Amino acid sequence: MPESPYLGEVTVIASVYVPKYAVPCEGQLMPISQYQALFSIIGTTYGGDGRSTFAVPDFRGATPVGVNSTSSYNPARGQFRPGQMGGRETQVLTTDNMPSHNHIIKTTSNVGEDKSPSNGLLATTDCRYPANVYNTAATSAQTLSDKSISKSGLGNPIPIVTHSLCMQFGLWVIGSYPPRT
Repeated sequence: MPESPYLGEVTVIASVYVPKYAVPCEGQLMPISQYQALFSIIGTTYGGDGRSTFAVPDFRGATPVGVNSTSSYNPARGQFRPGQMGGRETQVLTTDNMPSHNHIIKTTSNVGEDKSPSNGLLATTDCRYPANVYNTAATSAQTLSDKSISKSGLGNPIPIVTHSLCMQFGLWVIGSYPPRT
């Protein structure tokens, strides 16, 4: 723990509480009138109206990301502005973001019993000679039974949170005013 933390410094703490002179980083609004020096450092970067309130950073369920040092910001490339939120905890896969993959078409070695492809699986024939079972004419295309192709997934969101360790973040509201470099 720093002997004399800077005002506005965020500290990661292993305890379940934040020390005296620090507040938990939970996005709460703070009165400017009571924390004018702190407001002069972080302003409304994390929220608040800038007239009577400002917000502290909210690290609940969030991962800190370094600030991009250039003036161009592109969240898709991991470039964020100070205070900008990004990412999400879950993602639903759609055909647009799903990796290329194949499905297995189910068939049976049993002899076919039905002439309609919408009622069952591809089957062998009882013909003496190999039968023509494929047709390239698009006008004769039929939908196969949903039993013919293996199902994939339920459409539920998947968690995308990286392996994590939950820690307490505290923002120092009393401390030395940080000098500019």
